[in-house]
Amino acid sequence: MSAACLSRTAAHLPKAAAAFATLVGALLGSRAAFAFDGEVTSDSSAQFYDLRSPTGETVIERRRFTEMLGLGVYNLTNAPPGDPKAPDLSLKLRLRYDADYGVSPSETDPGQPNSIVPGVTQGNVDLMYAYLEGRRQFGGLFGFKLGRQYVTDVLGWWSFDGGQLSVTTPFFVKAEVYGGLEQRGGMPLSSSRFEADGIWRGDRSNYPASLYPDFHQATVAPAVGAAIESTGVTWIHGRLTYRRVYNTGASDVTMFQSGLFTPAAYNGTRISSDRLGYAMDAAWKEYGGIKGGVVFDLYRNEITTGYASIDAYAGQKVTISADYDYYVPSFDADSIWNFFAGEPHNDVGLRANVNVTDHLSIAANGHVRVYSVQTAEFTPGGTAPYMPSVNYSPSGTYYPSNGQPFDGRQPLRSLEDRRDAPRAAWQRRLRRRGRPRRRRRVGRACLRRALHRAGPRRRLAMEGQLAARSRRDGIQLRGGRRLPLRAPVGRVGRVGA
Repeated sequence: MSAACLSRTAAHLPKAAAAFATLVGALLGSRAAFAFDGEVTSDSSAQFYDLRSPTGETVIERRRFTEMLGLGVYNLTNAPPGDPKAPDLSLKLRLRYDADYGVSPSETDPGQPNSIVPGVTQGNVDLMYAYLEGRRQFGGLFGFKLGRQYVTDVLGWWSFDGGQLSVTTPFFVKAEVYGGLEQRGGMPLSSSRFEADGIWRGDRSNYPASLYPDFHQATVAPAVGAAIESTGVTWIHGRLTYRRVYNTGASDVTMFQSGLFTPAAYNGTRISSDRLGYAMDAAWKEYGGIKGGVVFDLYRNEITTGYASIDAYAGQKVTISADYDYYVPSFDADSIWNFFAGEPHNDVGLRANVNVTDHLSIAANGHVRVYSVQTAEFTPGGTAPYMPSVNYSPSGTYYPSNGQPFDGRQPLRSLEDRRDAPRAAWQRRLRRRGRPRRRRRVGRACLRRALHRAGPRRRLAMEGQLAARSRRDGIQLRGGRRLPLRAPVGRVGRVGA
């Protein structure tokens, strides 16, 4: 595999700025001349690599080229310079072109079902964002965004096409509401980066009905949201946010397709995701800082994400930190993965940093992850047992049982216990024959197994790292100045997997 990256940036192009000024003046209908700030940026990158089979043939050949073009126009209202309370109007846009010249025509041709890869294109144009933003409007109380925009909070990095309206009160509170259409792959000028996992969507306008029925046609996804957050206070910030996204169009609800009948489909407006979250952070320059957040999934009726972090300044040169993260996999409400058990995990980390001198600092961190096998029944919106089949009968006549547990020998336990069963049986046979047990080799594999064994339904993983860094003047510049560099001088210890 080989890779090459190229980048360039161009800013403040006089001809482009002059042309855009003429266009904006015509749109606003103003005859008076005014000044504004404009910026045009361009970035290019390329990647070249092959993936080969064990026998040497090229299986996947990729020749990727990405071009991004950005435009920013600021101070469209010709506000007085240096006035932080003056109303402001700006326009921001960024366009990305992803081309892959290594994609063969057969990978995108629905007429060749043996080689087509659904969702792959030779060139995709993605409008990353394009919005008109107004701040401090109507006496500094109102703000708005109109167009394709990002929302970044505890619910994740998200993008939609629509509008956002915010109200900033004099009481250190800001409220906002927004609505529009979620950005989804397969739609014009869109990407699948921001939609929920678990559904394979895209543009299948030229696909026969029998070709990849699990590859769904992308349709519009209405979304609404609201948030309340603190503002105007520098040492603490909190944000309470809610977002709901709807699915539209047909969804395949046949779990196991036989190929003899047309798959059943559900067509109607339904929930895709419905979540509520809160996050806060606070900092005291003499003592440290804390931050935390939690996300409650209203569709799954459980907490799916939680985190907390604390940094303590133990003197002028020592910082001690602790981190905790909780995560449960969640999917689009249409996804079949909602019928399967998940594997929640808890992460605990400790960090420390010591500035020994002005040129040397030592940092250490440790990390523990605990996995839990999810065995509880999934009962959205109620307490009655839930089964995916519409013909499910509580009496058990629809799914007759043979009287045996799932694995035929014993109740289903964790995957770790089932993996260790053959070795335990082999050791029992050796003891019955009077032969001594073979001593285990002490190595990384045995250490990893010992660390992962933390109970029948839990696994434990540990990781540690110690690093020392030295800051030295590394590059001599003209005029006697030096460019300081930071380079690691040592690293020891890493335990676990």
